[in-house]
Amino acid sequence: MMFEFEIPTQVFAAINFLVLYWLLRKFLFKPVTEFLQKRTSMIKDNIDKAEKDRQEANQLKNEYAQKLQAAKAKADRIVNKARERADIEYKKIIESAKKEAQETIECARLEIENQKEKYAKQLKSHIASIALTAASKVTKENMDSEKNLKLVEKFLEDEEVA
Repeated sequence: MMFEFEIPTQVFAAINFLVLYWLLRKFLFKPVTEFLQKRTSMIKDNIDKAEKDRQEANQLKNEYAQKLQAAKAKADRIVNKARERADIEYKKIIESAKKEAQETIECARLEIENQKEKYAKQLKSHIASIALTAASKVTKENMDSEKNLKLVEKFLEDEEVA
């Protein structure tokens, strides 16, 4: 069997092919093409929106990073100021304590001097009293004790005994 070319059959096949092509183009290719174009457009819009959202997110991220950096810097400044104030307060307290200690030492030194002078006077008086008692026992005379006490005190002052 050989293929025979019959012109009317071939013309009819060509017409059928053209009609079928026209019908497919009108009812299948056009809607499919439109659907694909719409789908492509929607995907492109989604990609553009996603890119825009990503850029906005990056911008917000950068803004938040800057705000965080500024907040950290502000916190560091606050902490440094607090440390400086604490150092100043510490120095004031130490200086005040030193001054108070020096005043206490000076008061104690003055008190010691006063006590020393008081005990020196008491000691002179006591020595004078003992000397008078001893002298009166030695001489076995009853002397005027107030007059003799003054003489002994004068003697001790002249000799700088104490």
